[in-house]
Amino acid sequence: MTPNSITPFYVGSSVRRTNKWAWSARMFGTQTASIGTVDHDIHRVRRSALNAYFSKRSISSLEPRIQGHVDKLIIHLKEWRGAGKSVNLVDAFTALTADIVGDCGFGSSYGILDRVDFGKGWHTFLMELSRNTHLMKQFPWIYDILRMLPRRLVYFLHPLTRRLFRLQDEIEERIRAAQARHAGQTDDKECETRQILMLDQLIASPHLPAREKTEKRLGEEYLTILMAGTVTTAWTLSVTVYHILANPPILQRLHLELQDLVSGLDRVPTWTDYEKLPYLSAIVNEGLRLNHGDESSSCPYLTIYHSTI
Repeated sequence: MTPNSITPFYVGSSVRRTNKWAWSARMFGTQTASIGTVDHDIHRVRRSALNAYFSKRSISSLEPRIQGHVDKLIIHLKEWRGAGKSVNLVDAFTALTADIVGDCGFGSSYGILDRVDFGKGWHTFLMELSRNTHLMKQFPWIYDILRMLPRRLVYFLHPLTRRLFRLQDEIEERIRAAQARHAGQTDDKECETRQILMLDQLIASPHLPAREKTEKRLGEEYLTILMAGTVTTAWTLSVTVYHILANPPILQRLHLELQDLVSGLDRVPTWTDYEKLPYLSAIVNEGLRLNHGDESSSCPYLTIYHSTI
């Protein structure tokens, strides 16, 4: 695909409604989550409910929660440095992002930052799930078979699924609690505290009809956000930090820019302060550019072969 051909294929809904490629979208087995929704109009409804959560205003309100987990990671890194131990950044950042997604999504983290070696098994688990998606593209009925079989048999035949089912059970339990909280009379202060959380925003969203707020659909939505928000963000951070440390001139220039910012403030810098730094912003953009290659889920297969442009 040449640069000139991108515009006709990748267009907004005002130009043409484009469904996702079903073969690619089915890889996660979460057809009711935004990422697995094929139909353009249904996807738009489901995705619009998440827009407010990912807005700048929402992220700013969640910043104290995020900062708390970052502070915890820094403490652990200093402890490891004092003990002369090396750190696997992928594991460390996976623990960080998973705890942030858990806290900002449900109001309580998974406590992975406090586990030995930053819960190395957590990253392994998520990567194994990611690898299995390629198989599921070819044989999507495997998901249905695993769900129909007795759990004890599934755990014996496929240990990875055991951990996945337990995670899904935990997510569904939290969703039921949140639904009950919204349906009943809850302390006003608690409601005010939780209204910034992703799950509570989805349940209260005026953009979603009741059929879109079922336990199953919300569970699939949160599971995909947890997986995507953990692994991809952790990898982006790892790649970015590696290139900073591997290039002393870049590290020195970034350090000077951050030093100038901190010296001019009598408080801990906020996201708003950081995003004004030109060199840091350039590094963030480079990290995002380097983190992944082509994205198969964005393949304009249907547009190229089945649409009239």
